[in-house]
Amino acid sequence: MLVFILCITALFSAHIVIALAEVIILKSGGRVKGQIIERTDKHIKLDFEGMTLTYFMEDIANIENDDFEIKAKVSQETEGVKSGLPGNIALNAEADITEAQRYSRLANEWLSKGEYEKAISDFTRAIEISPHYAGAYHGRGLAYKAKGEYKKAILDLTQAIEINQNDSSIKYSEYVDIYIERGIAFMAEGEFGQALADLNKAIEINPNNAWAYRIRGIVFSNQKKYIQAIEDLNKAAEIDPADMEVYKSRGSVYVSKGDYDQAISDFNKAIEIDPNNAEMYYSRGLVYKEKGNYDQALIDLSEALKINRESAEVYRARGLVYEQTGNLGQALLDFDNAIKIDPNNTLAYAYRGIIYAKKGDYQRAMEDCNKALEMDPNNPELYFKRAGVYYYKKEYEKSWQDANRAKELGGESPFIQEIESLLGKDK
Repeated sequence: MLVFILCITALFSAHIVIALAEVIILKSGGRVKGQIIERTDKHIKLDFEGMTLTYFMEDIANIENDDFEIKAKVSQETEGVKSGLPGNIALNAEADITEAQRYSRLANEWLSKGEYEKAISDFTRAIEISPHYAGAYHGRGLAYKAKGEYKKAILDLTQAIEINQNDSSIKYSEYVDIYIERGIAFMAEGEFGQALADLNKAIEINPNNAWAYRIRGIVFSNQKKYIQAIEDLNKAAEIDPADMEVYKSRGSVYVSKGDYDQAISDFNKAIEIDPNNAEMYYSRGLVYKEKGNYDQALIDLSEALKINRESAEVYRARGLVYEQTGNLGQALLDFDNAIKIDPNNTLAYAYRGIIYAKKGDYQRAMEDCNKALEMDPNNPELYFKRAGVYYYKKEYEKSWQDANRAKELGGESPFIQEIESLLGKDK
């Protein structure tokens, strides 16, 4: 069965924007902070952590501008000031507000450009100026999270939460996103219990937060609790039916369950929302491949490559489909392209080795399989591929040795029984 790994990396590699922004207040009670990138008399499109969300005017109760709120409160009071940056701030002097915010805004610019070290440096300077600046801890936590330094992210996000909790003027609802961010970091560390605690808290604070339900659904899926995962993702889709990420996540859960038709339905919806999303065509193409619908798989994988021609994974996947359909020449070209883009793609080498073996070029076949194993000597699938090359060469004893080594490493394949039967080792 095809298994999708819900990619944690995707949760952390999104384009992060935490600049001064508008807050969309929905009639349902939800609050969404982001940058408005399109506004008409009928709808608003909001950039929310790299995702484009669409809200219809009829569903919007109000739009607040965080920058205006900062200026208004700074002129009235000198502590407990709400920041337009991540989280909220509790400062003791107007000079501190100006200087700390200046560094935070600079940090935020670096963060939006993916310059995480520079962002961390400026957020740290803001914290040095004002040690109780929750927004700076929040921002630095996001930078650490984007770098994959999840333990440091958890520490900073925890500090942001504690500062906010100690300020009675700040409501839980104003920093619910920090719980979600910390939940993501806990999930990345494999601490699913802690992640669920944070996401449960976020949902308790705001039962209409689609993001919290979506991330909790992903946590449940990683725990193989697919029923709970689907329930949460259904809820997320109900709250925010325009969020493509919900359908992507739910489609991946359906794939893990082996429910390919439901997965395709969700990927269809995701593509309908974002027709230029190469990842969705790739995901749907893999499902069609698993169903044996190779024509549709080729259509989707080719469409993904039209959108993004620099994806080694898509070339590799399409190469496998071409191999399945007997088009060895095109398969070879696709594996060549995958290796050209990613010279460390061990599976592309191994798959190309099989194509060479099928074409009778055993020397190149062995070179590719050996190179793959040099880079990743503990990968059972690579031993299976080289076993296949030995099999084509009729070197059955060596084929069995590689297959047996793959088995020792935890690999499973009917090929083991086939080669053992051929050599009489099954008796």
